[in-house]
Amino acid sequence: MKRIRSYHTLPTGYKEKLSINLKDKKILVFLNIGSILLILPFILGYVIYLDLNPYNDPITMNPLDILLYLVFAFFSIIIHELIHGIFFKLGTKEKVSYKFHGWAASASVEGIYFYKNHYILTGIAPFMIITPLLVASIYLFPMHSLGLYIILAIHTAGCVGDFYVILKLIRCKPDTLIHDYGIGMTIYKK
Repeated sequence: MKRIRSYHTLPTGYKEKLSINLKDKKILVFLNIGSILLILPFILGYVIYLDLNPYNDPITMNPLDILLYLVFAFFSIIIHELIHGIFFKLGTKEKVSYKFHGWAASASVEGIYFYKNHYILTGIAPFMIITPLLVASIYLFPMHSLGLYIILAIHTAGCVGDFYVILKLIRCKPDTLIHDYGIGMTIYKK
């Protein structure tokens, strides 16, 4: 028996429970504050590193390194959204749409309603895949550790929207359906 992970139309008996539009100014302010709060532990970690290693000079970067890390940070955004897309594809055969919204990128499958657990997995997947790879890279390439650490901090802070949506969904019942339209989503409950 094939397990259904998504629908092309909203099944009977479902009603809209919540709509989250990431263009909403209140949500944007909340997410920006959340991003700052997610960056703070990384800054604290670097300060502690310097404090515990008083004989080490602060790690510095030359302009070419900075450019290289900015390119890697840009590619981490693309990879992040591609991972969302791969996980969306586990629940539908429909085409994944990738968009850039000026301040954020998104992957979505408009017109498809995903079950909560599949949607949460899709939301957390980039963090769960990219974070260990960056942490391992920090140790594998110590000469680039500060740049990779900065990319890790930026990526983690950039996951704030995913974390926000997951927190909104975590207490929902498993039969909750989500329609993602890129810059927001609508949550439906029976």
